[in-house]
Amino acid sequence: MKGSATTSIDSEGKKLKFTVEDRLRHYDSEIPDDNQHHYIQFSENSRPGAVTEAAFMIIEHFFKDYQPRNKWRKEQRLFTVSQVDDKNALHISGQFNYLKVAASIREHGDFDPYRFGLLAMECQWMDFTLDMSFNVQFRGAKKEDRVLQIVDGTPQQFYGPNYPIKPRLDREGRSFSTMLPIMLKRIIRTRKSLINNSNLSLTPDYFLDFRALVSDVISAVEITLNQVYIKAEYDPLPGWKFDPGRLGVRHGRRFQDKLKWIYQISGNTLSAELYLPACNRLRSLRNHLMHFDPPSLTVTLEELTGWFTDMIDIGYLIIAIRRAMKLQLSYDLVNYILQREAVFIPEYDFNGRTPLPEDGSTGYRSSIWPIVK
Repeated sequence: MKGSATTSIDSEGKKLKFTVEDRLRHYDSEIPDDNQHHYIQFSENSRPGAVTEAAFMIIEHFFKDYQPRNKWRKEQRLFTVSQVDDKNALHISGQFNYLKVAASIREHGDFDPYRFGLLAMECQWMDFTLDMSFNVQFRGAKKEDRVLQIVDGTPQQFYGPNYPIKPRLDREGRSFSTMLPIMLKRIIRTRKSLINNSNLSLTPDYFLDFRALVSDVISAVEITLNQVYIKAEYDPLPGWKFDPGRLGVRHGRRFQDKLKWIYQISGNTLSAELYLPACNRLRSLRNHLMHFDPPSLTVTLEELTGWFTDMIDIGYLIIAIRRAMKLQLSYDLVNYILQREAVFIPEYDFNGRTPLPEDGSTGYRSSIWPIVK
């Protein structure tokens, strides 16, 4: 049954008609949205070149510079690698080569090390977390007896004996050594969920979930840069330099200044020009979404789709940072760049579209402060 119609006035003085049902549909997030059209969908495959790059990330981690990429592409021999597991026992992997790894990724859409019997691939001080939880508090018989504590000793292992923080947990709670690995997994999972449920993309809750995702994506870069700085300060790797006067303080710095840490610490140039534009767009968006300054937000689903695709570049940026610092990569980063791009799919009746104006007169740019040239 149709609700009664009400009117509203737009900026040009024209009357716009809305039914009560329309208002409930668009403004009340508590009412389930019955829209079944998925406005944002995945591209058919990963980004061009992503499977190749991901497969070589695996091969070059385990075989270093055994042979160049052009030879790996033709290599038919199968190899195994020996690793030591968490019980200090020798572990032999299954047989694999570049071609088998690439074929597995194409078949499954991701890389699972267990398909090849592979153990850890990580930069330990950046990717390993002593993920501890406690759901009790133990005391001795007397009130003054010491409470049982869990002490996280990984910070001193990873950042040296002079690192001043020693996390302790003596009651119900949780402790992490780093948020990076769980955050990368969460980004992949949340991005997939939002795209798969894009029929809800016109609801407020969907945008709040997207807001949290954007924050996580940029946080992954910030965490990477901060951990590099802290490692250089307390336990620098061979060849690293830590000059406080040159690097400046860690907090309250511009993002561009933080990127300069890479060269200032390692002496190696960061090659990330292809990925910085996407990062800058997402950083600017993150700041707006977190602080809501200016107090307005207009987003087209076409723009939202573009930001979903921009997120893949963040994985490549983190990889570029690690390579410049000569740090190991991780399975999480492999799977991050294997994410498929997002594609905007309008409803059939609206396929004949006009392009989004480049002058910023509508869409997201119409809701932010004017860009000063």
